[in-house]
Amino acid sequence: MVYVENMAQLDKNDLAQMNEEYFKSLEKERLIEVAKNLHQLATDLWEKQQQSSENSSQPPSKDNPYESQQDSRVSQRLD
Repeated sequence: MVYVENMAQLDKNDLAQMNEEYFKSLEKERLIEVAKNLHQLATDLWEKQQQSSENSSQPPSKDNPYESQQDSRVSQRLD
């Protein structure tokens, strides 16, 4: 696997290679670095998934058509 500083640049094949064997082969410091980068990537993707026209600059046409505005407001209050 190619070392990538920015986890957002990883492609599907890179992620597929990150299996148990790969993680076990890493030195402790590198394993911590990879875990921190994967955590940041997961956080970024979660935040992106939570965006709607109400809390970002995207147009209403990009909103999830299966989630009503009421459902969206309720879930935001629960967070």
